[in-house]
Amino acid sequence: REEWAVRDNCRFIPNAADGGDSFHARAGSGEYIFRLCLVEAPETAAIDPARLIEQAKYFEITVPQAIEVGEAATAFTREKLTEPFTVFTRMSGAPGRSRIERLYAFVQTKEGDLAEQLVRNGLAPVPVVTVIPPVLVSLKPERDKLQQLEVEARQ
Repeated sequence: REEWAVRDNCRFIPNAADGGDSFHARAGSGEYIFRLCLVEAPETAAIDPARLIEQAKYFEITVPQAIEVGEAATAFTREKLTEPFTVFTRMSGAPGRSRIERLYAFVQTKEGDLAEQLVRNGLAPVPVVTVIPPVLVSLKPERDKLQQLEVEARQ
C-alpha cells in the first residue's frame, strides 16, 4: 500500500484555472494541480452551466450567487496560500482538463487544514457523494468533522 507523500514548503502558483478547491503549486522541483479532498467549492464561471445549477441548488441560492461564493472561495484559498504550505497526498491522480498532474490532497496552512477553513467559512460544502481515490478508504472521521463545520457555517 502506497504511503502518504508529504510535500513541505509548497508555493502557490497563480493560474486563471484555479478555484477554491483546486490550485496550482510548486512542490519541490515539480508543478502540480492539487484538488482538496472531501470538499467542493462552487465554480467561478459558466463553463459548466449544469454544474452551476446543481451547486446553486445545494447552497439554496441563485446561480449568480453561487458564482459569487465560488469567487470568494477562490480568493480565500489564494489568500491562505500566500505563505508556504504542506500538502499530504498519496499521489493519486484526480480528473481534470490540464496536462499538469492533478492530485487529491489535504493541505495544511499556517492556520490549519484548508478544507476545514473553507467549510467553516461557508465557502465549500461537503458533497453528499464525494469522489475519493481508491487508496483513501477511511476518511469517515474527517468527513464527519467537515459536515459538522458545514452545519455550523449554515447556521
